[in-house]
Formats: sequence, C-alpha cells, structure tokens
Amino acid sequence: VGVWITGAGATGNRLFGNYFGVQPGSTSSFTNQRGIQIDNGASANIIGGALGEPTQRNIIAGNNFSGVFISGANGNFVRGNYIGLTLDAGGAVAALGNNGPGIEISESTTN
Repeated sequence: VGVWITGAGATGNRLFGNYFGVQPGSTSSFTNQRGIQIDNGASANIIGGALGEPTQRNIIAGNNFSGVFISGANGNFVRGNYIGLTLDAGGAVAALGNNGPGIEISESTTN
C-alpha cells in the first residue's frame, strides 16, 4: 500500500500532489498492492484537492488492486485526482489503469 490511513484516531489527514503506483513522467507502473487504503474508523480525510487546482491532484495508477480502497471508514473525501491516468514526460495525460477498481468502497457511508 502506498499510504494506509487506519484507525479511529486517523482523522483530518490530507494527501495531495502525490504519485501512487507510477513515477512522475512515466507511463509504466511502479506498483503497490493498493495506492491508498483508508479503514478501521478513519474519518474526515481528504485525498486530492479542488478540481481547479492541478497541483493538488494525486496521480493514482498502475496499482495491482484498487487505486483507492475505503473500508469501515466514514466521511472521507476523494476528489480532483487522476485515477487510472498518468502524465507522460511531456505532461500529456496517458491511460494507465489499476488492475482493480479505481475506487473501491466497502462497509462505509458518507464518502
């Protein structure tokens, strides 16, 4: 897992401007099992940023399973990211899917 946010005490974390499953400027995967995992009661975490702010975007692509996995964790936000897409060396958008769902949510509400 690239980043794992877990437990009821894991609240208010913010991840933005990161690469998960791929290196900057590459169209080949540099895989994790999952890019980001949020579970076990973690809440109010923000993955990504405002839609008009590309510097806050996470690039989540090329992972072995889901790009983002949320399980047993409520009230988290995933917004403004490239999931299953990457940027090549010239900055152009290129497809690079995860081997599972882009976002997988299980036993969680209000995400």
